[in-house]
Amino acid sequence: MNEREKQRERCKDWHRRNKDRVSTYSRRKRDEWKAYWKTHNPYLEGGEKRCSRCGHSLPRTDFYKANYKKDGLDCRCKDCAYLKNEAGALRRMLSKAKTRAKRRGLEFSLRLEDIKVPKTCPVLGIPLSYGWGRGCTRRKNFNSPSLDRRNNTRGYTKDNVRVISLRANHLKGDASVEELKAVLAYMCSE
Repeated sequence: MNEREKQRERCKDWHRRNKDRVSTYSRRKRDEWKAYWKTHNPYLEGGEKRCSRCGHSLPRTDFYKANYKKDGLDCRCKDCAYLKNEAGALRRMLSKAKTRAKRRGLEFSLRLEDIKVPKTCPVLGIPLSYGWGRGCTRRKNFNSPSLDRRNNTRGYTKDNVRVISLRANHLKGDASVEELKAVLAYMCSE
């Protein structure tokens, strides 16, 4: 065991012995930072910040606010945070599809590599984006990508799945082509 590993073990041991003291201190500091950033704007503090993921020094406005952090900003720049959300969204999309397939007794043979997300929705032509609705509320973002089964009687297989926007998927639902044509004819006649 080299010197660096010994130092790491001593630190871990100290943290184990002082767990309560450390968590109390961390909680107190976090509360102090929250109180401070409620009255101050981290974007106006000046200077640049280095992104922990890509390593670029960027203006503070290129980071999301995080009032629980010492400097009031997230450690990742907005671009890296977006990429993190994108990768996480694909994994969640796959996981939820697997759960739905299991619950409904459908075939599931998708892998992460099988899901190709286009830049725009092939149905509505709107740009696809990740995350929640406006204002970081817990509403659905209808521009987010969604897995659509071409034939709803078949399972989640590579040849039966495509990615469209959540809005298009909600509009399509489980309607047949004839039903959608009937709805369109009714709406055009008004």
